[in-house]
Formats: sequence, structure tokens, C-alpha cells
Amino acid sequence: MDPHGRTLSPAGGGHYNIVEPGAHRLQLLAPSPGATAGYSLTLRAAGAVAAGAAPTTPTLARGHHQLPTTPGSQTLTLGQVVQGALADSTPQLPTGERADVYTMMGTTGQPLHAALESSDLDT
Repeated sequence: MDPHGRTLSPAGGGHYNIVEPGAHRLQLLAPSPGATAGYSLTLRAAGAVAAGAAPTTPTLARGHHQLPTTPGSQTLTLGQVVQGALADSTPQLPTGERADVYTMMGTTGQPLHAALESSDLDT
């Protein structure tokens, strides 16, 4: 989600170009209420856009978003690898799905790649 809470989807293959500076949230959701899932998440700097090429930007995935009912967010930095799990102790959305939320600071034009590995989540 961008700093204004708008939900974004990647431009392709987990690649994002930050269009607004500030705190961005990455939210991992369990596939259904009550489901659990393990995962590995890495945020990396992506390659620069070639000269003359139009940068791809994320698009709004939906007009609304939900955050877990229990507040909390973990900071994610470039190059950091996070091993996590959406488990019974993970905060829930109002609809019952487990959700981990990560926050990272972005600058305008910054290209990023979010790599998620999980046998339990739709990656």
C-alpha cells in the first residue's frame, strides 16, 4: 500500500517503482480465514529503467483495503530476508484472514522487487 493507504499490485513479477515517497506497507494474507502459511520474503533494489523506456508503475488492485484488527507492523529494509508464518498468533483482518504487515520507506522513482516464497501462498 502506498503512503495514502491505496492498495497496489506489482507491475509484473513482484517489481514496483515507487511513485510517492514515504512509508509503504507490504501485507501478506492467508488464503482463507483460519488458514496458516509459512513464507520467506525478500525486498531488493531492482534494476534501473533503461534510458528512454517508460517506467512501469503499480496499479490499484482494489478500491479499498483492510488492515489487521491488532495494530502492528515490522520494518523491512532492502536486502533483508524475513522468514515468517501466518499462524494462529498472527493478527487477523476483520474478515478472519491472518495478515503480516511490513513497512518500508520508499523514495520517488525507486525500483523494488519483492520476492515471496511459500508453498502455502499464491505467489
